[in-house]
Amino acid sequence: KNSSVEGWSAGTSVAPDAWTLTGVGASIARESGAGNVQDGVYSAAITNGASAVADLGQSLTISDTQNTRLRGRQVVFSARVKTSTASRAFVRLDDGVVTRDSRFHVGDGTFETLAVTFTVDAAATKVEVSVEIATGAAITIYADSLQLEEGAVATAFSTRPGELSRFSGTF
Repeated sequence: KNSSVEGWSAGTSVAPDAWTLTGVGASIARESGAGNVQDGVYSAAITNGASAVADLGQSLTISDTQNTRLRGRQVVFSARVKTSTASRAFVRLDDGVVTRDSRFHVGDGTFETLAVTFTVDAAATKVEVSVEIATGAAITIYADSLQLEEGAVATAFSTRPGELSRFSGTF
C-alpha cells in the first residue's frame, strides 16, 4: 500500500501512510525536491540516528486465513533508492522464518533499483518489506517506487490504479 509514498495523511515528518519508521533517532520527511523523487510528487527522505539503524517498513500478515497463497511463492521487493554514501542503504524481505537483504547501494548519489527475492517459507507468519540504513554515521537516503510482486525479477514500477500494491488485499 502507498508504494509510491504519495500519501502522508499524518503529516510530512511522520512515516507515509501504511509505512512504519523504526530506529533510535531515526527521522523521516516528505521530499519533493528536484532530483530526489523518482515517481509521482514525493519520496521519503529517511535519516538514521548517529550510530544507529533506520528502517521504513510495511508488513502483511500470513495466517491460516490471511494471505495463505503467498506461502511457497517466490516474491521480489524492489525500491528506487538514492544516497551519496556507499554500503549503507539496502532493502530487506522477512517472512518471520527467513530474512534476506539486497546488495548495498553504491553511494553514487543517483537512484538505483535495489531488489531482493526469495521463496516465502511454508511456515511464514508475515511478509515484511523494508528500506534500511545500516549502522554508522547519520545519513539521509531517498526512497521511492517501492513494490512487492510475485515472481523472481522486479518489473518497472507502475502507478496505474489498482497497481500501487500488488498485495493490498487478502489472497
